[in-house]
Amino acid sequence: MVVKIGFLKLGCIGSASLLEFMLDERAERQDVDVRVVGAGAKLGMEQAEEVAKRMLEFKPQLVVITSPNATLPGPKKAREIIKAAGIPAVIVSDSPAKKSVQELEQQGFGYIVVEADSMIGARREFLDPLEMILFNLDVTRVLAITGALNLVTADIDQAIESIK
Repeated sequence: MVVKIGFLKLGCIGSASLLEFMLDERAERQDVDVRVVGAGAKLGMEQAEEVAKRMLEFKPQLVVITSPNATLPGPKKAREIIKAAGIPAVIVSDSPAKKSVQELEQQGFGYIVVEADSMIGARREFLDPLEMILFNLDVTRVLAITGALNLVTADIDQAIESIK
């Protein structure tokens, strides 16, 4: 059985950058078909609605929604659209998402909060694009070396197996 998995990406967290490749980096798995739909750096209501609707065109059996701060209106909107379609979803977010854990549980979403997935704390006027890239590369490296990304992938694999 082939499980269709959608990765819906709103904004940027280190966990999101290569997550779909961790499931099937060499494109050799016969049990999954993966699509990625992203909104780039934006995670507002308009972008969330647009990418969630595009994700539904793929007809996934599981959606992994990645975003910083899953408590924001945009990520909530994406979840509402996916839930209304009756598709199970796993939310992958950073520390601010801890505020929404009870809500996610009540709504029937799976969730993974990667506390070490920090966003760069520089103010906009001091944020250099190259500095941001290097910071996010380092975050991804730390998440990989410490095994955090392996745990996230293992949980998503477990969800895939439950669908099968």
